[in-house]
Amino acid sequence: QVGGQTLNYQVYKTKDMNAWAMPNGCVRVYSALIDRLNNDEVRAVLGHEIGHVALRHSVQQYRTNRGVAIALSAGDLMQQVAYSAISAQYSQALETEADNYSVDLLLKEPNGKQKALAMASALKKISTGDADSGIMQKMFGDHPDTSKRIKNVEDRVAAAGNVK
Repeated sequence: QVGGQTLNYQVYKTKDMNAWAMPNGCVRVYSALIDRLNNDEVRAVLGHEIGHVALRHSVQQYRTNRGVAIALSAGDLMQQVAYSAISAQYSQALETEADNYSVDLLLKEPNGKQKALAMASALKKISTGDADSGIMQKMFGDHPDTSKRIKNVEDRVAAAGNVK
């Protein structure tokens, strides 16, 4: 359980590398992710997905998207573009929060820094090569650039000081 929500895990057999979570505690992992990552990397990804549940990100994103949809229905094209960019930036912030949740969980374990850095390693392996993503992805994508996520993880681990 996390945040009063019972977690429900399943693995989907597929060649895609992905994982996702829903506010009802549903956590899904694609088998290719498990096949291609080491145990600490898989645990880091699962910690990220648990973070989405614990921090109620799906509920927050729904509320934000609902507000954006209402604004879009009444606005001109420039307002629609602005609201879409705001929604994407909010989603990117939630991804960073989930990364931090996972890092913080792993830092509490023996060899915590090494395990927490597995999040950065997993991000490198999962990356679709967005290090050079264009301005449209940066403005409207729902995930931050992988390079920024990796730097955030590394900085958070370095700032943890002397942990287990």
